[in-house]
Amino acid sequence: MKRIIMKRLANNGYGLIFVVLISTLALLMIASCGGGGGGGDGDPDNPPSPPSPELSLIINSVEVDECPNVKVYLSIMDEDKQVVEDDPALAVKLYEDGIEQTNNFSIVWQGDIQAPITIVFAMDYSLSMSTKSVTDMENGVKAFVDEMRPEDKAAIIKFYNAPQLMVGLTSDKTALYNAVDQAPDSRQYTNIYDTVYEAVNVVAGSEGRLAVILLTDGEHLVSDDYTVDHTLQEAIDNAKQHEVPVFSIALGLRDDSEIKQISEETGGIYFPILDSDAINDVYLSLFALLGKQHLIIYTSSAADDVEHSLQISAELNGTTGDSIIENFLLCPAGP
Repeated sequence: MKRIIMKRLANNGYGLIFVVLISTLALLMIASCGGGGGGGDGDPDNPPSPPSPELSLIINSVEVDECPNVKVYLSIMDEDKQVVEDDPALAVKLYEDGIEQTNNFSIVWQGDIQAPITIVFAMDYSLSMSTKSVTDMENGVKAFVDEMRPEDKAAIIKFYNAPQLMVGLTSDKTALYNAVDQAPDSRQYTNIYDTVYEAVNVVAGSEGRLAVILLTDGEHLVSDDYTVDHTLQEAIDNAKQHEVPVFSIALGLRDDSEIKQISEETGGIYFPILDSDAINDVYLSLFALLGKQHLIIYTSSAADDVEHSLQISAELNGTTGDSIIENFLLCPAGP
């Protein structure tokens, strides 16, 4: 099963930047059936292989300014939602229109991204959030802020029946810590749609790697006497229009379909967790994902000013993932 989300971030001259989130589950490999006594269950010494866990690939940008020489910046998370760094077991291949590109192909671990990270934290303060969950959420946000560099910025939104902006985008860590500690005006219901919409508006148009990180333990639910300004689709469309991926952390949700939809359709990643003890690790994983990347360099065989498909596949210790960009103009003509 393959899920493909593509979003154009910018078009500066010849440079086209995309965010692509692809998650792929490997096909189940069926072992050949064995002989007597097996009852059709196959060779007991070679049982069928289970499905491989998935790798998540995010293409941060594709640079074609020096076409036919192309640069692709790529972040990879493993099945445990940890960033794959400089691992010698990592195998990556790149294809144009299904044809593997090997001409001057190389992939190197680039490490820290130089661009600033600009984040909005959307924090659930509905009544269903236990005291421990709130404390763990607040500590997780503070752990993320601890890692921020001077050029990075963050904003804090706390939501219940409505989103409440506690502090706008700032690099001031003290201001962010104080905003995390400040109690919201209310603690009722869970207005996810308006929260995502407003969070995107806060970060839209900023520099660097943009993202909204949403944490919630419930579905969208507001009181009958409160008017919701935006629908789920409007929240998603607003994020796509402003090129802001929404990464969601779902704490013990029984029906997480809408939360998953928000992340998948905006180019983010969905993190389901059962216990708030895991929140801190997820926030730190997201900081690493947003701040570190691999660099692929190769010479394109499609330098012809027409659209092609660009696909990247990765394999690491039996886990696989791939990504594809359809109708991609690899070597556009000059203005």
